[in-house]
Amino acid sequence: MRGSSSGPAEGLRAVLKQAFHEGAEEIPFIPVSALRGDNVVEHSPDMAWYDGPALHEALGALDEPARPLENPFRLPIYRDYERGNVAAGVVEAGVVCEGDSVLVSPPGAIGQITSMECWGERVARAGPREDVGMRIKGVHRRFLKKGFVVSHPESAPPVAKELVGRVRVLSPRGLWPGFCPIIYCHQARAPCRVEAVLRKLDPRTGDVVEGRPGSLSRGEVGDVLLRPLVPEQRGLVVEAHEHIPALGRFALRASLGSGRGSITVAIGRCLEVRPARA
Repeated sequence: MRGSSSGPAEGLRAVLKQAFHEGAEEIPFIPVSALRGDNVVEHSPDMAWYDGPALHEALGALDEPARPLENPFRLPIYRDYERGNVAAGVVEAGVVCEGDSVLVSPPGAIGQITSMECWGERVARAGPREDVGMRIKGVHRRFLKKGFVVSHPESAPPVAKELVGRVRVLSPRGLWPGFCPIIYCHQARAPCRVEAVLRKLDPRTGDVVEGRPGSLSRGEVGDVLLRPLVPEQRGLVVEAHEHIPALGRFALRASLGSGRGSITVAIGRCLEVRPARA
């Protein structure tokens, strides 16, 4: 945001940096008024202090993100239906076609896609970033649940027995071995336990500053070993961030107590998955 870069924009950039967001300095922050149309299509005379792009101009200047077409097919389910073997989700990687055999993880159920729809239109093929609903023959609807992941059988993702994640702690309560937060990853969530804090890192350089620290405090970055506390048939599907980024980002949240809601304790990326099945 030109003209007021020391205001809310810098605060938001700081949050994005904490979330390991690359290129936060290049993100424009645009003041708009939807009610009056200020800075939506054209610059507003009521905001003379701002000399950056209008929203329409900034959207037109965006580069289309790379679509991971060559990666294995991954579709985390975000919605299932009571009637019919239908699951809906956004394709995060790879390509899927009508007639393909697919596997639903973690239950390991195998079926065949008989039809697909995207925004009400029948499609024969779907790729990254496309929001599709698919009817899967041969898979009982109890295996089509939010957080489960649809893939091709020959390249199925792992169900995690344990995972190593690089986290940044956001909560004053910190993070320590034995702590049991809820892990949120793509559309899935599961209780987990911090088995160990493996190392503390310099957040600027990534260098190890301490091995096996007793805990991580607010603002600190480190690598932790996490164990999902769910049966394998309802386990957590997660992948290394460098392989499938959309399935490798997570947040750790914990309850504040009865009626007080919850708080984000840490955010992170998966570095390694130790699968439940070899």
